[in-house]
Amino acid sequence: ENSEECLSEGYTREMCRQVQNFRKKHGFSKKDEPIITITAEQELLNHIEKHKEEITRKCGAKNIEFKLFEKTEYVSEIKGVKLSVIMKCCLIF
Repeated sequence: ENSEECLSEGYTREMCRQVQNFRKKHGFSKKDEPIITITAEQELLNHIEKHKEEITRKCGAKNIEFKLFEKTEYVSEIKGVKLSVIMKCCLIF
């Protein structure tokens, strides 16, 4: 594997970890299938957008949307790259 793909896989794993921590912290159950919006700088989006299906599956999401980071938003960062995660719960009956 080349270094760019390794970097993309690392960002993807870290993104999944952060989303799972967010789910746990905010009381989402395994049955919940949230719609997740990930807002990040273009550098991070370039790496993680190609792993959308993997992130969706690993995070138990109904859907994941990607949005370009605006300078007024900030929640977290991965290796110095800023990102924001928004999660909406879709209850399953």
